[in-house]
Amino acid sequence: MILADTNILVDFFNEPSKEFAQVFAKEDVAICGVVQAELIHGAISEKLEKR
Repeated sequence: MILADTNILVDFFNEPSKEFAQVFAKEDVAICGVVQAELIHGAISEKLEKR
C-alpha cells in the first residue's frame, strides 16, 4: 500500500504520467485525513498567489 501525499496527487492530476498511472493501477493507494482535507479545501497555486 502506498500513502500518497498531496503534492504527489496534485502533480499527477496536473500532468498525468504513464509512470504514476501504472503505479496507481498496480498498488493500493491511500490518503490520510490531512491530505483529504487539503484536496477538498484546495490550495492556492504559486501561479495564483503571485497575481
